[in-house]
Amino acid sequence: MNVRNERPLLAVLDQDETYVWKLTEYMNAKSGFPFEAAAFTDLEKLSAYQKRQEIQALLMDEDFLTGHEETISGLSPQIFLLSDQAESSMGNSRYRVLNRYTPAEELISRLMDACAGFRPDESRQEHREPDGLRRSWGFPAECELIGIYSPVGRCGKTGFALALGEVLAEKKRVIYLNLERYSGLKDIGVMSEEAGDINDLIYFCRIDPENLVYRLGAMIRTFRNLDYIAPPVSGEDVMNIDADEWSNVLTALVRAGEYETVILDLGISVTDAIPLLERCTRIYMPVLDDRVSEAKRSHFYRAAECMGRARLTEKVMPLHLPVLKEELWGKDMPARLLRGKMGAFARRLVLSEV
Repeated sequence: MNVRNERPLLAVLDQDETYVWKLTEYMNAKSGFPFEAAAFTDLEKLSAYQKRQEIQALLMDEDFLTGHEETISGLSPQIFLLSDQAESSMGNSRYRVLNRYTPAEELISRLMDACAGFRPDESRQEHREPDGLRRSWGFPAECELIGIYSPVGRCGKTGFALALGEVLAEKKRVIYLNLERYSGLKDIGVMSEEAGDINDLIYFCRIDPENLVYRLGAMIRTFRNLDYIAPPVSGEDVMNIDADEWSNVLTALVRAGEYETVILDLGISVTDAIPLLERCTRIYMPVLDDRVSEAKRSHFYRAAECMGRARLTEKVMPLHLPVLKEELWGKDMPARLLRGKMGAFARRLVLSEV
């Protein structure tokens, strides 16, 4: 199971004990959620706790404001209200108001949007931003970037990428990104893009990379243990991203989500596939044995050499993958893959490299 690193604290204050405990439990179980959520039903206990532990954000029942606004204003740099109504009955413009009856997934998404739009007052500058937001650019050395690429089609590449991701995610935080122009994963029921896709990730990295941590909670989905962001709805946009921008996007993603491994499932249509592969720690290349497939692989190696990247081929590990049955594809495909031949193949590969 993915293991979370230490995160900034979100305090949730509400008189309804069942509600506050269920909500914080849901938050802490959600992949990509940037906070450690803690439940409180008593303002005095929260105030005492705040003296020992910094609270980065506070989500609270608006009823607690009555008669206690001065106390509450000193608890956290970010305060959001839970209201029975769509708009706060108190009409307090100082705080963003969220409807307490909104489904948990949507409530978290709106909370993350509010956090992303937050800018601290000058009087609040002593409060720290969440860990990992103020670091220099450059892909983290402690994170492994695995490229899965083949110039050959219909070779089991994506099935292997998902199986490998699930195996690795049993012991570390792993995210899977499919950069194919037309992945088809939504149409065959494997993935959903309702929460946003890779194009949204690129957009948020361009406009506000330091606050990406708040956007991830809404974008990330999980299979079993493996996190993913849906492939782009419009594959044409992905074609226009060069290797340098991909490097920036991946850097922001890793730091915001504290991932230890990123799996890139690269399609042959990625314009800068070779420069992007060069940034990978390891490259797995599914291959076939027929004459045309061999010719395509040789062509790839020559192209890398012509670009002055001949050493790239030293990272490439050709793989002959098990044949996937068509009925495996569907909503529970990752679980089926893990139980089948592809999962066993991926597990043997990981064990052989330990």
